[in-house]
Amino acid sequence: MSKLINVVLRLLHLQFGLIGSIVIDDTTVRGEIKDVAAIEVLEDTVFTTLRMEGMTDTTGVPSTYYDGKTVLAGTIIYGWATHVTLTSGAIRLHSDNKLSNPSWT
Repeated sequence: MSKLINVVLRLLHLQFGLIGSIVIDDTTVRGEIKDVAAIEVLEDTVFTTLRMEGMTDTTGVPSTYYDGKTVLAGTIIYGWATHVTLTSGAIRLHSDNKLSNPSWT
């Protein structure tokens, strides 16, 4: 039950914009990202790599669904991103944890 409450609180913080965000518009590899609950696509964007916590394919391997795909501006991808690299475009990572500094490495 405690985990569910934590998830709900994280999503409420995100919904009301209480935390913070960062815009990414370059091709820098960002791995081991923490405390990111949503990705807002600001321009049509091609992801080189996008990994989300708990997002797996049918065999349990981390999903590569977004790799190489164009995601249209205005799309919001909910879930906890762990690795992001862009080929082109611009996104905003939304933090969900005001108790720690988000890790945007």
